[in-house]
Amino acid sequence: MNRRAFLTGLSAVAGGVVLQLSGCGAEPIEVTQALPAEAAVIGKAYLRVRSDEGGRLAELIFAGDRWAGVKARSGADVQKLLAEQIREDFQQGRVAEVKGWFLSETEGRLCALLA
Repeated sequence: MNRRAFLTGLSAVAGGVVLQLSGCGAEPIEVTQALPAEAAVIGKAYLRVRSDEGGRLAELIFAGDRWAGVKARSGADVQKLLAEQIREDFQQGRVAEVKGWFLSETEGRLCALLA
């Protein structure tokens, strides 16, 4: 699996997780077994690099005005918001090197959350 496919899948899974956690009754998203396994490995590695974030991952990912009213959003809306946030992370230099990949903080936190 290449980075683009992995991160696209991660974004889809995270969107589903957000909607389920927000209580809007979204259906679970089916994913391959490989994505959660790879996300767990990367997520654990991210937490070794950013150990201070462990208990605050969801808070850090979903902070800010863009997430206001997330209960009313669709999975596609959540994916779009995550993609925007990831782009902003790279533009602002909010990145971490994990297992040879440069991940935005949002990507790293999503993997850690899924781990």
